Amino acid sequence: MKKMTKTNEDKLVFIYAVFFTFQVLHIFEEIWGRTYEMTILPFHRLENYLIAASMVVLASGLAMTLMALGKPLGKKLAFIIAIASGILNFFVHSIGWIATGNYFAGPGAGTITGIPLFISALYFVISAWKASD
Repeated sequence: MKKMTKTNEDKLVFIYAVFFTFQVLHIFEEIWGRTYEMTILPFHRLENYLIAASMVVLASGLAMTLMALGKPLGKKLAFIIAIASGILNFFVHSIGWIATGNYFAGPGAGTITGIPLFISALYFVISAWKASD
């Protein structure tokens, strides 16, 4: 395994910062689209949804900070969050919107920002994978 250069580390932190920005925008889109009103969600009140979504963003911010400090745990945590929150999340919203036809108060809310979220997450995952070879 080769040692990552400072330039590669900085590039990964920057890519993840872009991903993090789209995560925040994604939560705002979900709130705007009233995802929290879906009956299948365990979070039936906005306050509970905001707490859950904020925990993901908080963990993502922690991962970015640890990664910027050169801590291996930060990169691993960022990798996992990018896959779950960026890549899988996009498919859940997209498939949900196609299956139900509901954007507002349905699973579709989040698809619009989910596209750049997905792209930035995928770019981060591929870049992190290549950098660790």
